[in-house]
Amino acid sequence: MTRVEIRMTLRSKLKAVFGSFAMILALVWLLRSVLLISSYGDEIAYTFIGLLFLANIMSVRLDQGAFGLVSSFASSMGSYAVDLSIAFFLGGFLGLGDRLTTYTLALFVGGLVLFIASWTTGKLVEPRRPRVSVEVVSFGEGKHELATGLTASSAQLTGLPVKMGSKVLGAVTLEDFDLLAKTTLGTVRVPIRSPALVVGHLLPGNKIRNATDQELRDAEALYLRRREQLGGTSIRLPFLRVEDHEGLATEVEFGPFKISDTEEGAVVDIPPFIHVTGDHTRYGRRVMVISGAEDKATVTFSHGTAKARWNGWRVKTDGETYTILRKGNSFAKDRGGSLIVGSPGYTLKVSEDNVSVQLPDTQITATPSVLILAAGGKSQRIKDEKLTKRFIDAMLEVANDQISRLLAGEEPDPADVYVEVDSILGRGQAGGA
Repeated sequence: MTRVEIRMTLRSKLKAVFGSFAMILALVWLLRSVLLISSYGDEIAYTFIGLLFLANIMSVRLDQGAFGLVSSFASSMGSYAVDLSIAFFLGGFLGLGDRLTTYTLALFVGGLVLFIASWTTGKLVEPRRPRVSVEVVSFGEGKHELATGLTASSAQLTGLPVKMGSKVLGAVTLEDFDLLAKTTLGTVRVPIRSPALVVGHLLPGNKIRNATDQELRDAEALYLRRREQLGGTSIRLPFLRVEDHEGLATEVEFGPFKISDTEEGAVVDIPPFIHVTGDHTRYGRRVMVISGAEDKATVTFSHGTAKARWNGWRVKTDGETYTILRKGNSFAKDRGGSLIVGSPGYTLKVSEDNVSVQLPDTQITATPSVLILAAGGKSQRIKDEKLTKRFIDAMLEVANDQISRLLAGEEPDPADVYVEVDSILGRGQAGGA
């Protein structure tokens, strides 16, 4: 789902106002004869020049240091000079005086020089990088929703924030906590041991104290290990800027257009103030949790899919349509209306009206009308709708029970199937007798 928002800061409002008035004056100048104001043509042109300058100066970025300020200013003035040269070139055919059109070529060349200067100084701008703060903040008690279906649970969650400028991207936590992941098989609990790096949405924190030297060293070491794994990219060319902030966010600027891919989802900024973004409430939000303790755990959430790995466990789910769960050699799957539970030599697959059981010495298949048993190269077909229905219902109950026990750490036991088979077939034969 995509939505369009009107996002206007004070500077974007001023830029929109100046730009709009400049365009209105350009239109008035074109219609000056019709409006009987030809004698004010020069005044209108000079006012247009001033308004266009003010509109461009509002694009200068003030948050990237001295070199960034120079680069942004040169780029804005280069754009201003090129815009004026185009306006003067076209205006020359529509009656604009020589006092202005004489500067057409000079403005165009000057604009290109400014663009080159902007590119050159822009290479000196140090890319923004996330940093670990030297303060400890409290993110509150109880449960914290990191993403849809992914919740952190802790009696008290504190940590050192990871910031990019003034924006909090995550934190290095100081307490153990549990991650509760909603799956189609039930809630999976992932224990996270501190220190742990949490990247993604967190509630605003309140500073409670300064971090100790040891806490800061541990937090920076954990963050540095992750930073070395992901790396970062920065490309700066005329009209083009690409920055990958170590996997946390990607920004691409092409001329006046900006495309961002962050934990809030894909965002497109179209000047002067149109802001187009994907629906981040369900799929756009990103979360990454990495435990730095010996009992390591990794949890990621991106584009609606959660993945977790810890202590021999592996889980992948979207929380609504499928789940894949593994513990050692045992596994459980829920996909397309089918439940599958298995361990070496044993697989149980159950859907609403079909069952397939693979045992070390026996294979059993059931449909609503027939039950097929195969063992030792021989097979037996039993056509009894009531018996097959009881068998399918019993296997569905066995599958759900084994999944619950697998979530508790127990491996699926084929003996559960043998017991049900003996019970149902025994009752069926007794009933037939």
